[in-house]
Amino acid sequence: MPAATTAAAAAAAATATARCQQQQPQLASAVGVPAMRRVAAAVLLARGWALRLLQPLAQSTAAPLTRFREAKKLGDARQLGALLRVQAHRTALRDAFFVATSFAGNADFYLLLLPTMIWQGAPELGRKITYMVTSSLVLGNTLKDIVALPRPPSPPVWRPTSALALDSSAFADFGWPSTHAMNAVTNPLLVAAALAPWWRRSRRRQAVVVVASLLWASTISFGRLYLGAHSRSDVFGGHLLGALVAAFWVPLVPRFDAAVTAAGAAGAWMIGGAVSLSVALFTLYPAQLLAGASAPQSAELVGLFLGCMVGSRQEAARVRRAAAAIDHEQGGHSHSVESTRPTPTKAGSRARDTVQLLASTPRRAAITREALGYAIALSCRELTSTTAAYLIRSGFHFRGDVAEGLGLILRKVATYFVIAWTMAGVSPAVFRWLGIHHNHTITAGH
Repeated sequence: MPAATTAAAAAAAATATARCQQQQPQLASAVGVPAMRRVAAAVLLARGWALRLLQPLAQSTAAPLTRFREAKKLGDARQLGALLRVQAHRTALRDAFFVATSFAGNADFYLLLLPTMIWQGAPELGRKITYMVTSSLVLGNTLKDIVALPRPPSPPVWRPTSALALDSSAFADFGWPSTHAMNAVTNPLLVAAALAPWWRRSRRRQAVVVVASLLWASTISFGRLYLGAHSRSDVFGGHLLGALVAAFWVPLVPRFDAAVTAAGAAGAWMIGGAVSLSVALFTLYPAQLLAGASAPQSAELVGLFLGCMVGSRQEAARVRRAAAAIDHEQGGHSHSVESTRPTPTKAGSRARDTVQLLASTPRRAAITREALGYAIALSCRELTSTTAAYLIRSGFHFRGDVAEGLGLILRKVATYFVIAWTMAGVSPAVFRWLGIHHNHTITAGH
């Protein structure tokens, strides 16, 4: 490249960075690899212009938000005595019980549960819950940072150190709404809808579903009060938002999942739309909160959402190709394709022979899938986190609160994208190659 062209490109990048700094004093330039530097400068400049355009909206909502904050603070002060009376009935057994059940509302709990569902025979339900949990938590975290209302004061409110250790944010984020309360409403409704063919014609089963859903929701919700994590208005706000999210997602998520995994361009367009919404969310995030407790967790959830979409789409495409190949071999007749265990292995494939020997029974195969799947996911997580941190640090050399916050967000999204992608797409392919994939039937035909 001629020296004049290089100088002109460098001057253009410097000009873009300078304009960005003028529009937002908090911003600092990102210097490093020229191409990455220009991308960073463009993102920061776009952020400055977008915030300028949204400034009238922020001004118009400032007064209602202030009134809401003042009313809620007044109400929480009145409710503080009731919260302390709840905690006056503490026992060691109750402490342990509500700490344990509180973990069932954390994002980390679903990060452990959902891969098991995907690998052990309920992939569709696992994907649906993934989309529901991640999207509702991102909404809740965003509202927390917009409303910016604190949790109940501690002291006088008691909070156990074990709950702090298990909580995904260590109670460092804001209080309203309670995302645990949101999940306590959305997830039972989604699971009940998925199990509708099982309970629809039996009153006894309907009663079981209703009682189990109420117990789940009430236990997690009351636990947030018992542990001093939220006030009653936080929990009520979580219930209200959870009901709204469920009303939107429960009827939509089956069609969403079917579109993502179906052949054709619709799924790819949906992935592109989800990426665009994610970029818009973090580009417009308040500068002082990018490195706080909620934004990085939302970045992890966005990565899980996107990775699940991409991985499940790849896995569905592989299944279709396998079904089409066997359909072609059998002359186009309708048939069942079973990924049974064990499958014939190539001569000299000692790894597959060893794994199939270990997975000689269905129970051992399930344990092997679980151990191998988490080993793959954790290895990919460490590799991606380290690589992303190095590339961001060496390529952008972010400086300034906003730039450093966006760098952290980018690393979180990339890391958890790879985790979900390996869980939904890579691990099932490895299981199939090893002959330990969960038995299932795919009907292919014309």
